[in-house]
This record gives sequence, structure tokens and C-alpha cells, in this order.
Amino acid sequence: MEFPRKSLLDYVQVPTSFEELDNKGNQINCFLSWKNTKLTKTHFREYVKFFEMNPEVKFILFDDNLQQKWMETFFGDHEIFSIYEGVKFEASKSDIFRLCLLKKYGGIFIGINRVLDTPIYKFIRDKNQFVLSFDKNYYKRDKYPEAFPAEFKDFSVAQYIVIASKNHEVLNLAIKKIIEHAPLFNKVIFESPKNAIWNFSAPYLLTHAVDDYIEIYGLENISLCGFEYNGYSRIPNGAEYRYGFSPSYLGAKHQMILDYN
Repeated sequence: MEFPRKSLLDYVQVPTSFEELDNKGNQINCFLSWKNTKLTKTHFREYVKFFEMNPEVKFILFDDNLQQKWMETFFGDHEIFSIYEGVKFEASKSDIFRLCLLKKYGGIFIGINRVLDTPIYKFIRDKNQFVLSFDKNYYKRDKYPEAFPAEFKDFSVAQYIVIASKNHEVLNLAIKKIIEHAPLFNKVIFESPKNAIWNFSAPYLLTHAVDDYIEIYGLENISLCGFEYNGYSRIPNGAEYRYGFSPSYLGAKHQMILDYN
């Protein structure tokens, strides 16, 4: 069933030139990505509230074609691009894209399936920081740094929203890990693509990049924001209908997640 959709174009910028994305002064960039500029009506209304709560923020939306062009322009000669090209699920492409995008510009990337019920500026008081928040899903791992906040050690880093300064080392470590571990995922058929993706490019990957960072630097240039961005992050009403346009990988079985040379 196709649901009526409304365009976000009155509220977001779709860049015609990538030079427009360079940070100007104290401007906050909030990046979004989706198949196109349209959402179902309920999802749209939720996002309008979010936009109106953040009048000082520049919202920039990438559709699939613009995302591809951006990756080719800025990472076309980088090893991460050949991996990006070989990714089989769009959500995993978005995982890689958000790391590369924030590495270049800094700011906030928010998945289309999340909104914040508080102004964004409250999380970006220091532009040199990586904002570290946690998902409430249990995630037990054998090893974590001594300086890792003990109350969060059995939970994964929230990755549906990423807030980071330009070229923050957590982003660099995450991209490096994807490159290093890609051969382990390449051309392999996984009984559960979800688990593979979460380890390859999504929350578990980011959790281990944070582990590596804290092992080296402690909590320097880390802003700690509890669970789900201090409880302000949520799934917007109507977001479930996005799967009618872009099927989720969550129920996929016996598939590859990566095929590159």
C-alpha cells in the first residue's frame, strides 16, 4: 500500500554545490539522508516540529543520488569508497556515509527514524567533542577500557544519531575498523544479516571504535549523554511506514552484506 507523502523541501536544504556545506561561523549543520525528500504525513509532521524547535540549525538532506555523488567526490580515491560501493543494504551504506560526512564537516547526523525532543544546540556546546550516548539494548562484550563509564559497559553506543566535531578521532577509528574488517564480511552469506551489519558498520562497530579511542585518550573531548541522548531521542510517529518505501534488513535471512573486490 502506498501512503500519501509530503515534501520536506520547505524545511531542508538539498545542496546544489558541496561548497554550501562548509561550516560558517557558529552555524550548526544537521544532516539527514533518505531515499528522496518525502515522508508520510504523520512522519512529516513530527519532523516539522523538530525543525521548528531548531531555528538556528541548517538542515541538509541527502537523497540516494546526492549521497552517491558526495562519496564519489570526496572519498572516491579512498579505500572506504570501494567498500561503500560493495555494500548490499542501503542502511549500511548510510552508516558509512555518516562517518565520512561528519569526518569532513562535523555537526550532527540524524537517521530519518529518529527525532530529538530538545534543541540540538544543547548537545553541541563544545565543537571539539564527540557526543557519546548509549542504546538501551543489552550488548555484552568481553573487554572494554578501564576509563569506560561503568554504568554503560553492557550497552552499545547509540548510532542512529551521531554528533561529532570535524575529523574527530572516533570517526577516523571507525572508518579504519570498517576497512580492516571488511575482508571478514566480504562475499560471506550470513544467516542473520542484521547481526553482521551491526558488527560491520553499525552500533557495535561504533562501540568498538569508542573503546579504542578511550583506551588511548580516556574521556578527553568526549561529551557523555547517558541513554538515548539523555532520554530526548525517540522514534517519530509514522516512521514505521518508511519500510514501505525502503525495506528493512532486520528480517533478512541468509544473505551477503558486502561484495567488493
